[in-house]
Amino acid sequence: MMRTPFIMLAVAAGLAACGTPEQVAYKADPVLAMSEEYGPPCEKSGHVRGSEAWRGCVVQTSRRDDLARQSLFYDRYMQWYWTR
Repeated sequence: MMRTPFIMLAVAAGLAACGTPEQVAYKADPVLAMSEEYGPPCEKSGHVRGSEAWRGCVVQTSRRDDLARQSLFYDRYMQWYWTR
């Protein structure tokens, strides 16, 4: 009789850990997780969603945004500058 609540708890925890296919894909691919924020601007610039060029655009845009939050930027020669 005491095992029944524990079994039900284990089943509930197992089901909660699964998630939908979209959630599992977001965990497996970080570019898909960034695509909600950085995907539409890349699509507007002419990249087809899901292509390698689109993925590169998403990663590059995310990297620029992260550097801007840190008050850093780099030029085309990959030289780092402080903007403060």
